[in-house]
Amino acid sequence: MKLLALNCNRCGAPLEVPEKAKFVTCTFCQTQLAVQRSGGSAYTEAIEKLDELTDRLSDDVAFLKLQGDLERLDREWSEAREGLMLRDKYGKEYIPNHKNANMVKLGLSIVGGLWIFFPLGFFLLSLPIQPSVESGLLSFFLSLIFCAPGGLLIFLGGVFAKANLKKVKVY
Repeated sequence: MKLLALNCNRCGAPLEVPEKAKFVTCTFCQTQLAVQRSGGSAYTEAIEKLDELTDRLSDDVAFLKLQGDLERLDREWSEAREGLMLRDKYGKEYIPNHKNANMVKLGLSIVGGLWIFFPLGFFLLSLPIQPSVESGLLSFFLSLIFCAPGGLLIFLGGVFAKANLKKVKVY
């Protein structure tokens, strides 16, 4: 068995190490050493140093993973944010809020309410003038038919406001 003449990396004591050995303990300072080979030369390096380097590298890798996760989350939020944005009639994007939702709901409710009450008012005003029951019923059903879009507008206002408020909660 061939021996290599090396020195302890920590205390400098001479060591005789078998040629195939990868690790050795210094008999003087009890430091655990790794035998490093580079080309035709060999030297020792304290394992503690290697552990420090390994720990530092693992910390760097963990940091890079966290940084990558943060960038991925940022990309996902940017994509999700696009879907939550609302556009006005000019194409300008804005963040949904309670004020916008309530204003749309109020506007559609007012228009829908007026749409309902005008045909009903027409029917009620025309009651004393109606000469027969059939024409009165016809007037009543026509006013109901004309009232339906108003009710639909009120309903759609509520649906739009609810959908908009869901976006506000997510945003």
